[in-house]
Amino acid sequence: MSHNTKQIVNRPPTYYQSGFCIMLDALHRYFEQGHKRNCGPPLPKTPGPDAVAHLEDAESQQLELRRLWDAKQTADNDFAMAFDSAYFYTLRKLAPPEIKQRLLIPHCVSVHTAHTVMKSYFRLLVFIPVGLRAEEDRGAEPTSGEIARMLLFRDAMNSLIEDSTLRESAGLAPEDFKWLVVPESVVSVPFFSTQQCQELLENPALRSLYYTTDYRLGLVDDDSDGYLCKEEIARKTMSDE
Repeated sequence: MSHNTKQIVNRPPTYYQSGFCIMLDALHRYFEQGHKRNCGPPLPKTPGPDAVAHLEDAESQQLELRRLWDAKQTADNDFAMAFDSAYFYTLRKLAPPEIKQRLLIPHCVSVHTAHTVMKSYFRLLVFIPVGLRAEEDRGAEPTSGEIARMLLFRDAMNSLIEDSTLRESAGLAPEDFKWLVVPESVVSVPFFSTQQCQELLENPALRSLYYTTDYRLGLVDDDSDGYLCKEEIARKTMSDE
């Protein structure tokens, strides 16, 4: 006689990276106006029903809406990749040493933004990582420590705009940052050079943000020579006041 048995599988817990996404329109403004960098035309607005209301039949509206979404996805993703691979790294390379210590290396996240009748759309986001969270804490508001890391990045970026009037009009504002908590598996971690990591680790406020030789996001224990496990990292993030 056979018996059906249920196999119990102990899956590792899911951890989440907390951070702030920078609005691409704000980054475009920051480089175009603040640094006189040619970033191409302004990014397309999010297309909606009003954009195709002038067309008479539903099929024409669907085709035009898809064309507009294709154009927006291409423009947004091209700019996000250019920022990640060129604009930011050039800016950081030329920054004074004391500013480099405050410029967190942006990561990249791909999120679903829209679904039309014929296609789904995904958008690349520029993501500033500020912590690691356990599943039960993913819905909690940002801690003061997480907010402080974002402000450290924002203020460092704005300080690189030398003209105070331009800094006021083109600099990054609080509303340009959107709080986001996502599974760490969907976050693309950029390449870190040893020099870049050392620069960040020289800042006491950021010592705790990177750990292990592949520079995955984490918190390092300042009082020991070892590294914290993810459970401890997540717990420390939530008490990071």
